[in-house]
Amino acid sequence: MQPAIPEIIAWILAGLGLYFMGMGAIRANLQRIPGRRFREFIGRATNTPVLAAMLGFLMGVITQTSIGVSTILAGLISRGITTIPRALPVVAWSNFGLVALLYLLNQPLHVFGLYILGLSALYLQFFLRGQLRGLCESLFALGLVLLGIRLMKEWCPQLASSPEATFFFDSVPHSNLLAFVFGVMARTVIQSTSTVVVLGLILTASGLFTYDQALMVMFGTGLGTAAAVYFLTTHFLGVMRQITLFEAIINFFAGTTMLVLFYLEKDFHVPLIKSLASHMPGDSPNHVCSLFFMQQTLCLVLTYGTLRWMPSWLEMISPTTKEQDLSRPRYISDEATQDFETGLALAERELTGLMQRLPGYLQTIRTEEKEPALAEPAVLHNASLAIMTEMESFLTALSDRAHKSHSTSVSVLNAQRRLSLVSEIEDCVWQIVQAFRGVPPKGGFQSVESNIVEALDALLRTGIETLISGSKDDIEMLGLITAAPGDVVDRLRRNYLREEEGLDHAERILILSVLSQYERIVWALQQLSRSLQAGLISPGKMAARPVAGIR
Repeated sequence: MQPAIPEIIAWILAGLGLYFMGMGAIRANLQRIPGRRFREFIGRATNTPVLAAMLGFLMGVITQTSIGVSTILAGLISRGITTIPRALPVVAWSNFGLVALLYLLNQPLHVFGLYILGLSALYLQFFLRGQLRGLCESLFALGLVLLGIRLMKEWCPQLASSPEATFFFDSVPHSNLLAFVFGVMARTVIQSTSTVVVLGLILTASGLFTYDQALMVMFGTGLGTAAAVYFLTTHFLGVMRQITLFEAIINFFAGTTMLVLFYLEKDFHVPLIKSLASHMPGDSPNHVCSLFFMQQTLCLVLTYGTLRWMPSWLEMISPTTKEQDLSRPRYISDEATQDFETGLALAERELTGLMQRLPGYLQTIRTEEKEPALAEPAVLHNASLAIMTEMESFLTALSDRAHKSHSTSVSVLNAQRRLSLVSEIEDCVWQIVQAFRGVPPKGGFQSVESNIVEALDALLRTGIETLISGSKDDIEMLGLITAAPGDVVDRLRRNYLREEEGLDHAERILILSVLSQYERIVWALQQLSRSLQAGLISPGKMAARPVAGIR
């Protein structure tokens, strides 16, 4: 007895939902891979062509979306872990990994999928904190994908054979162009090339599409990928935009080339891609897989054929932004965690570099600019936050890999303490700059603002000189200057009181708020001087010592 149309559609929707849910869970599990170790692995792999190819292929197999791989690599490039020339082959090979799912589609894996789905679900239910939980979550997601494919393969033919569906599809013109448009639009919306090709194969096996239409859907995914990448990453800038634009370029090239070859063979009867696929073993679905294999091979051909020039072309299309350049650590790197002393010295240099940026925040709010600002305060602030995050992760990794002893533990804790203090100073300077930029300078307010900014600039430069020199005299001088934070702020407050009559209520509130931030800066610098004075590792002494591995 033929099931009713609503029941058939319900089973197809269930299969589609399980498929997408499983693919989403697989990507989410990939993102939970430990950050620094994962980044270290990718950084090492991209240095070797063979490992880069294997990495890209595996990432494509796991994520089934080349856009996701491009986004991951874009973040790593922005942190200086890898470079554009090294990342491009990984992106190209991730497209190659999409072919794996199509070959699985033609295998009787639904029983295997049910086993891993059931066993992984039981483990997750009864062994909540087991060591294999992460693996079982990924297996459960894979089981959902295989079950979803099975349901769609089973129920789509029944939908195609129903009288209602037959009448509907007979009324729709069977056009290769429409199939191509379907591939472009579906790929743009669904965000997974292999998923669209899988749907095309299922519809072909159900009799809803012809063999040529299945090919047109596949060719459309190339242009759909390019469109999706281009429009969905318009908010990316610099190197992040470069890597995603590269993904769009190679897919557009591959899809367009296959489309041209298809029509050359059809209209001029020249044996090309269809003829080549027909000589391969298997039926029509296997031939579609073979042609999809060829399409992804074209991505590799373009990548390696233009690898020498592509990075410079991408830089011209989307130049690296100032913020991305400033967000890149200058000294610390994953390789530096291998040696404790070198790593700690590089961390201290990076910290000193962050402090040296702080006077630049004040250039945009000074009445008379003494020197050009390195960048806008917002750019400096975001870049500093990115480097501080990297430093936190770096110091944690350095601690994990160091030989456990009292001295190494104290050294790392001291470095983390100084990072925390510099982070607080940076935040206070940023808050002060934001506050002053929100009010136009005038009259008495301008005088008070100028006094605070000049005093803060002198204080910050004293702290920077202390970090650079690391001498006992400079450390003691910084300690004396910041010994009584309340007294320092009181002097500024008296200047404020002299001008109070000329200030309105909003300006008075703002000045008091800024003085509170200023007092926090004085206190943090006092703690920094104590940290250095207490016999901790001196940044200046380390800076004076030659350090191997500095970039």
